[in-house]
Amino acid sequence: MRWSALLLGLTLAGCGAPYTAPLGAFWALNAAAIPVIHRSVPDAMYSAITGRDCSIVRLDQNQTYCRPIEPPPEPPPYCTRSLANVDCWRDPA
Repeated sequence: MRWSALLLGLTLAGCGAPYTAPLGAFWALNAAAIPVIHRSVPDAMYSAITGRDCSIVRLDQNQTYCRPIEPPPEPPPYCTRSLANVDCWRDPA
């Protein structure tokens, strides 16, 4: 009886998914993500955590991994017309 249980166990050992199946699914997901969101899955997770725009595609274009943080643009001046000329202020208050 023991031998039959052992033989049955050995035949069932090959029924599981190979250890490379999750890795293949991960690479397939990365291959599908790069044309769609222009970054891989780890890039998307890293960008979500840091709040920066990071992508392996930028490295392929000889740029930095993360897009540099640009300062916000200056607000346009507040201008009004007066008699014969235009007066402009930075703060309309």
